[in-house]
Amino acid sequence: MYDPVLQNARKPKGYDGEKTLERMNEHHAPLVKWGLSYLNILQNAKILDIGCGGGATIGELLNRYENSIVDGVDFSEKSVEMSKNFNAKFLGTRCEINQGDAANLPYENESYDAVTAVETVYFWQPVEKAFSEVFRVLKRDGVFMILNEISDPQSQWKDKIKGMNIYTPQQLCDILKSIGFVNVEFYQGERENICVIAKK
Repeated sequence: MYDPVLQNARKPKGYDGEKTLERMNEHHAPLVKWGLSYLNILQNAKILDIGCGGGATIGELLNRYENSIVDGVDFSEKSVEMSKNFNAKFLGTRCEINQGDAANLPYENESYDAVTAVETVYFWQPVEKAFSEVFRVLKRDGVFMILNEISDPQSQWKDKIKGMNIYTPQQLCDILKSIGFVNVEFYQGERENICVIAKK
C-alpha cells in the first residue's frame, strides 16, 4: 500500500509537497556536499541540476562555482516554484529554472558542462531515455553526477512510493556505459549513499 504523503518524494504538490521539499533541502545537504567533492569541473562552467526539488543543490552549486551558471529543471510545478524562491537573487543572471521531464529535456544539444541529479533518478521513466537526454545536452567531455541515498533494490522504500526504481551503483554504471558515457566510476559513502560520475 503506497503512502499518499510519501508520493510527494516523486512529484511534490500542495502543502504536503512544500513540507517535503523543505525537509529534502535540509536532509540532502550532507549527501550533496559529500558528492560534490568528486565533481571536477571548471569555475566558469554551465551546470544543469535535473530534479532540482526545493532548490538547495542549485544554491550550493551557485555558491561553490561563483563564476558559473546553474540552471534547474523539475517536472513538479511546486518544485519549480520553491527552487525559484530559494535562488531568487540569482534568477535571470546566473540561474534559470524550468518545468520539464528528464526524458525530454527542454534544452539544446551540448548546452552544459555538467549535469547533476540528486535523489531523483529513481523516478526517471524510462531511465535509459533520460540518460540519453543527459548525454545529448552535455558538451563533449561534460560530466554527469548522480547522488542517491538508497542503492539496495530490496529497500522497503520501493513499496512505499509508486514508480520508484532503486538501482545498485553497478546497474547505473552499466546503463550509462550502454548510452555512450565513458570513465564511469562510483563511490560508496555512508550507509547506502552512492556517487556515480560519468563523462561524455
